[in-house]
Amino acid sequence: KESLAAAAARSVPAGPPQSYFVNNETGDDKANGLSPQKNAQGGPVKSFARAISLLKPGDTLHLAVTGDPYRETLRINDGFGGVPGKPIVIDGHGATITGCDPLRFDGWIEAGSPGLYKSTNFISELEEFTDDAKLMRVFFRINGVIQYMGRTSKGLKPRFRAPSSLQPGEWTYVEKEKAFYLKVAGKLAEAKVEAPYRRNGVTIRASKVALSHVVIRNMIVSRVLNDGYSVHGTTSDLLFQNIAAYECGDDGISPHETCETAAGDSRGLEF
Repeated sequence: KESLAAAAARSVPAGPPQSYFVNNETGDDKANGLSPQKNAQGGPVKSFARAISLLKPGDTLHLAVTGDPYRETLRINDGFGGVPGKPIVIDGHGATITGCDPLRFDGWIEAGSPGLYKSTNFISELEEFTDDAKLMRVFFRINGVIQYMGRTSKGLKPRFRAPSSLQPGEWTYVEKEKAFYLKVAGKLAEAKVEAPYRRNGVTIRASKVALSHVVIRNMIVSRVLNDGYSVHGTTSDLLFQNIAAYECGDDGISPHETCETAAGDSRGLEF
C-alpha cells in the first residue's frame, strides 16, 4: 500500500511528452537522446542506463534495430513510472536483448587432451547471486547451438559428467575443483562459443515506489542466464505487449513478490 501510494503521488511533468532514442552502435551517452541520428542538436544515447534516466511520465523510448543485439540488461528501479493517461512507453521495434557474449578466454587453459579446456574463473563471471543458482541455469552456445547437457532449472538435473567423457560441443562442472570443462573441436580461441554472462534481459525492481503506468512492447530477449523479463516488488498498470523470450536459463517472464500476471489478451500481459 505504501509503495502504491508513493506511485500515486508521482508528479506530472510540465511541457509536452518527449521521444527519446537509444542506439547500441551509433549512440553516445553524452548526447541528449532526442534524435535517432546524430546532428547539431544531439542524437541517440548508447546505453539503456542513460536512456532510462531521461524518461518522465508521457515519454517514449525507441530502441534502434541495428546489426547487433543489445548486450545490456534493461534495468528499471524505484521511482520509475508514468501517471494515468501519460504512461512511459519503451518500444523495442523488434530489437533483441541478449544475455550471451562471446566466451571470455581469460582463465581458460588446456586440460590435458586435444580440445579440452578448463576454467576456475568462469563461474564467478556469471551474474547470479549464488553458485548453486548459476549451476542450475548455466548453458553454453557452441557453434550456434544451445547446450544444456540435459539440465534444466525446473526439471531434470543429471549428474555432471567426467571431463574425460566429453565430446566436442559438450561441457561439465567438477565440484571439488570448482571448475568448468569445455570440449571443442580444435582451438578454443577459434571455436564459436558464447556464454550467458547476464542474468536477465529486462529487470524491474520496485520495492519502495510501485512501478505504474508503463508499457514495454515489441521486444525480444534471448539467452539470458535467468529470466527474460524479471519483475519484482509492486507494479500496477504495467503492460507487456508483443514481446518474446527464448533460450533462457530459467523463465521467459517471471513475476515475484506482490506482482501478479493477468490473463493475456489482444493488448498483451498486464501486471
